[in-house]
Formats: sequence, structure tokens, C-alpha cells
Amino acid sequence: MQAKNRFCNMYSKAIGLIGSCLLSSLLTTAQVNYVIKGKIGNLNMPAKMFLSYWTGSGYSNDSADIKNGVFTFRGTFDYPEEARLQLRRTVDQKNLVEVRSFYLENGTIEVNGDSIRNSTVKGGQVNKDYEELQAALHPVRVKSWEFGVYYNSLSKEERKTPAMDSTLKANDLATQNATMQVYTNFIRQHPNSMVSLFLLRYQYGKVPDVREVGPLFKLLTDNIKNSIPGKIYGKVIALWERTNIGQTAPDFTQKDSLDKAISLSSLRGKYVLLNFWATWCGPCIMEKRDLRKTYANFSSRNFEILDISITDTTGVFGDRQKWIKMVRNFKLPWISVYGDEARELYGIEAVPNNFLLDPNGKIIAANIHGPKLEAKLEELLK
Repeated sequence: MQAKNRFCNMYSKAIGLIGSCLLSSLLTTAQVNYVIKGKIGNLNMPAKMFLSYWTGSGYSNDSADIKNGVFTFRGTFDYPEEARLQLRRTVDQKNLVEVRSFYLENGTIEVNGDSIRNSTVKGGQVNKDYEELQAALHPVRVKSWEFGVYYNSLSKEERKTPAMDSTLKANDLATQNATMQVYTNFIRQHPNSMVSLFLLRYQYGKVPDVREVGPLFKLLTDNIKNSIPGKIYGKVIALWERTNIGQTAPDFTQKDSLDKAISLSSLRGKYVLLNFWATWCGPCIMEKRDLRKTYANFSSRNFEILDISITDTTGVFGDRQKWIKMVRNFKLPWISVYGDEARELYGIEAVPNNFLLDPNGKIIAANIHGPKLEAKLEELLK
């Protein structure tokens, strides 16, 4: 099914929250047949309601006219899925006024209120789980909002002080830690909820520590682990266990722009940065500037970069020829190859992403960029 690709797609959006405690038959075989019935105030055209959700290879977009505030959507999908309702009061689709997140699930979903942003959503267990999680996150968000109000009340001079910079970093870290604690508590308390699976899937980082997410995944019931997304995530965890820090990096061979086969094992004896990127990834391209500096500083000190450009599985963003042209235009001084063998071996699901290997091919760091990468190499290559 097309939706299964969502969990393997390199440039899928980072979805935050999806939840459900559903019957086993629904999770493993049946489709989600949803009906959305909405009533938002007494709006009429030209106001229009838009529904969007990720399909695995792109967004599905639907629209509905509004008459006396009433609108309806119907459709099917392979499993519960995050979606957004977007109310636009004019025909200009850029004039986005209000947004409401909820979840497509089996049955009728009722959306009511004077505005989309403050509307209530009544549906099945998926949306109940989602609302429960939102309630648990509310105190963390309030505290973060209160700090934002305080920060905005300061003068420009007060905001620029070293003390305030330290306070900002400490507040960000505290908010992140508190949020992750809510997620972890929810997973432990709801092992039979799809929301727990999706929290693991999307809220623990691009390269999570399998020592953390692995045990949490094992807590989930077979009902959840045997669902479509559960099976795929289980395979991803198995890949991450093979590429965790301390493991020997799996060997692979891919071709460079001259069609020469390059194997990872041929670089043994050097510190190697495996750098996964894509020609359609803006942050990846921007990072090349930092990598040039890093390479200039350390290439003479037993350090090499092996760039792996992943393919575009949809055919939208480009192909090998586009990559060859980009590599030559950039005049990259390090080794660059193209293809998906390494991506599949390492469970890469988002770019930019990287692994730092020691001369024996052992993984000693992951997802390390910019100054942190420079500092790590300086420590290793004194």
C-alpha cells in the first residue's frame, strides 16, 4: 500500500502526534473509513475548508464548501493518520486564517466551534488519546509561553547579555526535557495505544539512542507492533541497533560520479565521516560550506568524508544526472557517491545525517554537525 512508504520516505514531514487504542483487526487489515462532519460558526462562501494529510509520497489535499458553517469530508486510508483542517476566508489559499490538527480514524469525526483553532473534536479512541496527550503537554507549553512573555518584555540590551543567553539555553533544555518526559510517561502508561508508537517514531530524534527507544518499543503490545507502522518501525529499530555507537559500521559499495565503485572498507585506517544528504535538501546543501572548512582543517590529519547522496524515490526532485552536475559545480574535494544501499543499511530516514567512524570502522558518534563535529575531530586528531 502506498501509505506504507511514509515510514521509509527520506523527506517525510516530522509528524508529532498520532494516537489510538484500536481493535487488532483494524490495526492489521481494515482500512480507516472516515467521515468528518463540521460546524464552524455561520460561515459561508467564499470561506472554504481544506483537509490535508501525508500519504507516504506527498500530501493529499481535499476541499469543501462551507454553508451556514457546515462542511463534510469523506475518505479512506490504511491506518489512523494525522490531518489538518485549514479554514481560509478568501479564495487566496495563502491567506491561512486558522488551523486545527486532529486524526483521521474509523467512523464519524465531529468538529464544532466558533473557530477552527478553538474547536472541539469528537471521534473515536485515536482522537481521545491525542487530546489526553495534549492535556499532559499543556503545563509545559504554558510555562514556555510565560517565559516567552517575560523575554519579550525585556529591552534589546537586556536580551543580548551573556546571562540572558545562558538563561535562554537553560529554558530551551528544560522545556525539551519536560516534553520528552511527558512522552516517555505516556508510552509507559499506554502500551496499547497507537499514539505511543507514533511518539517513538517521530519525537525521539533522527538518530535516536536505541538503548532508549528499543526498550520502550518492546513495551508496546503485539496489537500495536503488528500494525502496518509498527512492523515497519520494528525493522527500523533493528537497523539502528546495527548502527548504534560502538558498533562496526556495515560495509557497502556505491559508485561515484565517474562510475568508479567506492567501498567503505577501502577507507579503513582513517577517521571517516559518513555524510548522508540529498540534492533536494536545502539544509544539506547549506552544510557543505561547514564541511569544506572541516575538510580543509582535518583532511591532512587522517580524516576523510564519504558523501552519500540518497535517491529521490518519487521522481519529483531529481536523479543521478542532477547529482553529478551538482557535485561537479560544487567541486567537492571529498569522496561522493550516489544511491540507496547505504541508506537502507543504516536506516536513514531524514537528511542531513551522519556517522563518524574511527580507523577500525567503529561508529564513535552520530548526527554530529558544525562546531560539535569540529570539536570532536580536534579531540581525536590532536
